[in-house]
Amino acid sequence: METYRRQFELAGAGAASALALTGIWTQHVWVFWLNTAAMGAGSLPWQSMYLVTGLAMLVAAGLVLLGRPSAGRLRAVDVVAGAVSTAATLVVALAVAGLAAPSAATAAKIVAVAGYGWAYLRWGQFYGRLSIRQAVAYLFTAGIAAAALKLVVFALPPLVAGIFAALLPALSIMLCRRALRLTAEGGEGDGAPAPGKRDARPSAAEAASGVLTAAPRFTRDNVGALWKVAAVFVVFSLANASMLSFQPTSDTLGGVGLFAAARALDALLCLGILLFVFALARPFDFPQLWKIVLFVLATDLLCELIAPDAGMQALFSGVSLNFIVLFLWLTLADVARHSTFSPFPVFGIGWSCYVLPFYGGSLLAAAFFQRGLGASYVAVLLYVVALTMALCLQSRDQNIAHIFGDLAERERVAPSDFDDIESRCAAVGARAGLTAREVEVMQLFCKGRTKAYIAETMYVTENTVRSHIKHIYTKLGVHSRKEIQELIDAY
Repeated sequence: METYRRQFELAGAGAASALALTGIWTQHVWVFWLNTAAMGAGSLPWQSMYLVTGLAMLVAAGLVLLGRPSAGRLRAVDVVAGAVSTAATLVVALAVAGLAAPSAATAAKIVAVAGYGWAYLRWGQFYGRLSIRQAVAYLFTAGIAAAALKLVVFALPPLVAGIFAALLPALSIMLCRRALRLTAEGGEGDGAPAPGKRDARPSAAEAASGVLTAAPRFTRDNVGALWKVAAVFVVFSLANASMLSFQPTSDTLGGVGLFAAARALDALLCLGILLFVFALARPFDFPQLWKIVLFVLATDLLCELIAPDAGMQALFSGVSLNFIVLFLWLTLADVARHSTFSPFPVFGIGWSCYVLPFYGGSLLAAAFFQRGLGASYVAVLLYVVALTMALCLQSRDQNIAHIFGDLAERERVAPSDFDDIESRCAAVGARAGLTAREVEVMQLFCKGRTKAYIAETMYVTENTVRSHIKHIYTKLGVHSRKEIQELIDAY
């Protein structure tokens, strides 16, 4: 696990630095408390929290992009958001203990969730700076910490748990600001990047570790290719919300033993991913990661159909909910790192692709079950999930294959590695006037892919691939694959 420890040493040694780098656990624990212990405080349904969060993040991301605030203004917003969200959470905590009016709790929840959304955007800015290995290390370590602290919050008396939860928004902002400073290239490092401009230079951490410099893979020209990623977020979120809605509110947490088992499973899955990446040095791709969630959701549904009174649904619904959040966050971090866009819209839009369908899915499932159409709804849901798996989780799709692609890189990248071939092809293609489609064909062709493979990957016919290769030969003045490869190596 030496490479795991190195991810923390690159950003800053010491326990305080490690606490800051993994500080997103504060967000996970806070929203857990709000959606469980504080569920009955006020008249706002728990599903509405997701709607408010999504809208707040979209609005905040838009304002940041339009206003392009300075580091000083962002710092001021951080202070206000942390203080207001903390105060609002305290009001909710008092309402849970019967010391404040339910009407005050309703308004306080809306204010607190808006501050929560802002903090999530700031954490998104931090994760958008990380290499994929750093993101895995920090995010899944935070997942283990969150699992343990949720168990603590679950066991605390209501008022004590509420006071602890009230401290989390301000603590989250403080830890996030420190994490941003630890990963800054210079200065305080928490300013908002200008839209469409990102620094392609390696960070200090990358320079020290020798990992591949992040290269833009997603730009205005091809951002539409991420529709499959967005579709996975939407469908899996809708499915998870539906599974949660199948259960009565009182059964959402289950008993103490079941809740502890769920948190232990959370921690074990997080630990398993850390061991897979750092101890075994194995990569994973986007489809593999989301198949884990599919397995948990399928198990949840099986329990619902076979033993609806056993209470096991609460275990698997909670675990799938947590891992959808972690996998979505990791995906957005990698997309933000390799795009020309500011992290604010990447995380604002990406997170909304999760929370808004979650809100809609919970209401939709409840409406169908109230009308006695639960079985029909489940059948349609299964069909939609299966269709999404077939269309959107194909590892041969180049845009999907790019996500988490850096995990397949060695810590010191040799010139012959595939991503380096891609950059060389892009450079030669730009000089020779190749189209974007021809460059994509050239990249696969230079890696030794067959025409049939390229046609299947790009969803075109082999005749179209042959036509592209013919144009590439003409523009480059070559006559064979070997000559193109020699040209790339000589460039």
